[in-house]
This record gives sequence, C-alpha cells and structure tokens, in this order.
Amino acid sequence: MGKAEEVLVVGAGPAGLVASIVLAREGFLVTVMEKEAQVGGNPDWHPSAHATPLKGPETWEYIGIDCSPCFRDVSEKCDVFMNQNKLNLSRVPQGLWVCERGSRESSLDSYLFRIALAAGVRFQFGRAFLAEDLQQAPAKTVLATGLTPGMYSFLDKPSSRYAGYHAFSDHPRDDARASIYFGGLGKEYGYTSALNGIWYVLLFSRGELPAENLDYFRGMMEKFEGKHVAGWRQFFGATPKLGPELICRDRFILSGTLAGFIETNLGFGITGALISGKIAALAVTDPKQAQAEFEGFTAGIKQRIAEKKKGQAGIAFQMGKIWFKI
Repeated sequence: MGKAEEVLVVGAGPAGLVASIVLAREGFLVTVMEKEAQVGGNPDWHPSAHATPLKGPETWEYIGIDCSPCFRDVSEKCDVFMNQNKLNLSRVPQGLWVCERGSRESSLDSYLFRIALAAGVRFQFGRAFLAEDLQQAPAKTVLATGLTPGMYSFLDKPSSRYAGYHAFSDHPRDDARASIYFGGLGKEYGYTSALNGIWYVLLFSRGELPAENLDYFRGMMEKFEGKHVAGWRQFFGATPKLGPELICRDRFILSGTLAGFIETNLGFGITGALISGKIAALAVTDPKQAQAEFEGFTAGIKQRIAEKKKGQAGIAFQMGKIWFKI
C-alpha cells in the first residue's frame, strides 16, 4: 500500500477545518498550520457569536459534516433597525441562525477541531505562515486565512480594507437572538448576536470607521436593546477586491473569506466558509469539478459587488440567490 499523499492547510478556522476533515476522510495525510496557540482564531476577537442565513440539512449533507449542534435558529428572534426605527419584520425571509466562534468548547471551531482530530488531522499551532513559506509550499496547498491582511500581500492579491469595533458581554445562556442596525454607521452596518451566554456586538465599514459612528451605534443599542457594553476593541481586516477566486497562481487553493466566498450585501461569512471548505477539498482531487461547483455557488457575487458600488443593491438577505441552491 502506497504512502498517503500529504496536504497542507493554512488556517484553522471553519473553512480550513472543513477542508481538512474532508481530505483526511478521503485518505490524505493532512497538516493544518495555525499561527495562534489554539483553535478558534485570534483571542482578541473571540469568544463571539455571529448570525448567518443557513439551510441546515442541505448544507450538512453537502459538506458531509453535521454542524447542527453549533447553530440556533433566530429567524423569529431577529430585530432590524433602520435610521432609528424598528422595521416590522416578524421573520427573516431566508432564515437566520447564530453560532459561536472562538476557542471555547461550545464554539463551531472547537466542534470541528474535535472532528478533525478524530479523522487524523495533524495540527501545528503557534506557527505563522510567512512569505517564504508560501514560496516553498507544495501545489494544492489550501489557504484559508480569513480576514488576515498578510496573505493578500504574499499573493499580490488586491484587497479591500475593513475597519471596525467589537466587544462582548455576558448574556442569559438559554437566550439566542440577533439584531441588525443600519443608517448613520458608515458604509456598512452593526449587529448584535447572543448565544451560549455571550452577547457579541460588532460595527464595521469598508475603509475607515470614525469613532463617532461607534458612539451612534452604542446609543442605538442602549435605546432599543437596553444594553451597554464596555471594552470595545478596534480591528482591521481585508477581503478580496476582484471577486471570488478558487485557484490562485495555478497552484494554491483558496477557501473562505480569502476566496471571496462571502455574501455580498451584508457580508455573511459562516455559511460560505463551510461550503467553500468542502469545495477546497474537492479541488485537491478534482480541480475541474471543484471549479464548476465554486462558480455555481458564487456566480452572483461579482454582479452584486458591482451593484453595491453603484448604490443599486438594496438591503435584503440575498444569500439565497447565491448559494442556497444546495
């Protein structure tokens, strides 16, 4: 029996973990390289809770991993606020679910990490992937480094800068909910998500985000939700500027945010990370089929980006027009 083929995955977020699980189950010897000391991303970011449109059974079947224990349906517990007014929305049309990110046992990251270990995936924590590593990396290396700006520079990949603020506080553990705030908050929006005893808040925008936008956001949260949170942290990140891309430089496989697999109107990323992780794994064994599936899921993204730049993209949950075809 021949030696198992080795595959390197860079980044232990949801996209990288799904790719590693799928590949390990198919007999590959998978190593995941992660710059942080543990699974769950940058500890300055987490624990956190995030909402995403989701079709659970179909998504789990597609990726081959049942992630349902990590998600709570908040389709009827999501408030939307526009210019200091609450919209009359009894239910999010596409359905909205929340999950936890970070290193806690209850997070999506930790759940996938346990499955990856059981599948035989090896991990190298505390090991940053540098420009010289990229030069030496074998073909079909999966890159799933999320919002981290460095990889865009390494790949000479044009990117858009994002800036924002985030914070979290305690919340009743049995309550799950979400809220979205539009108007007076820069070029994007703010949101709150509650799950597993966390109340997480995030405000972000393309380009820069003045501190007065944060003050306005905090005022709206106190007005509508009666919540006050301290310990705000500023963050910066990057997303692809030219739209989705699966294969980069004819040798690297991109996944998750780095691949541009993001819902374009509201920037939802969790569902895209899971699906693109599966496609990245497929690209190792069948690049042609992977490209076809990638394009099938992301065909509407470039058009939405163009519409958004022209101010023609209204506020809507557009995920269904992009990748609810599963």
